[in-house]
Formats: sequence, C-alpha cells, structure tokens
Amino acid sequence: MKDSRSLVNRMLRASKLEVGLYEEVESDTTANSQVLMAVVIVSLATAIGTGIAGLATKGALGFL
Repeated sequence: MKDSRSLVNRMLRASKLEVGLYEEVESDTTANSQVLMAVVIVSLATAIGTGIAGLATKGALGFL
C-alpha cells in the first residue's frame, strides 16, 4: 500500500479535491517541503508549456 503522505499521492488527492487531504496537510507540520516541491513542479511545467506555446506561435526559428 502506498504511503498516504507521499507527494504524488497528495497531489493526486488534491486534484480530486478530497477534503480529508486538506485537513491532513493542515495538521502535518512537516508538509512544508512537499508544498514547496509541488509549487516548483507546477512552475516548471508552466514555464515549459509557455515555451512550447511560444515556439508554436512564432515558429521554431523565430522568423517563420
């Protein structure tokens, strides 16, 4: 059985809007590092997506 406190498990539960997760994280004083990691992952994914969208709209070489 997977650890219910793992980062991936918590991210999946957050995407399902499970109320119990938010209460669990609120009481878990060690969750700050997981929250920081989730913010970094989402920021990187956003930057990559924005870069790909920029390439798609301007062309791969920027002059097409």
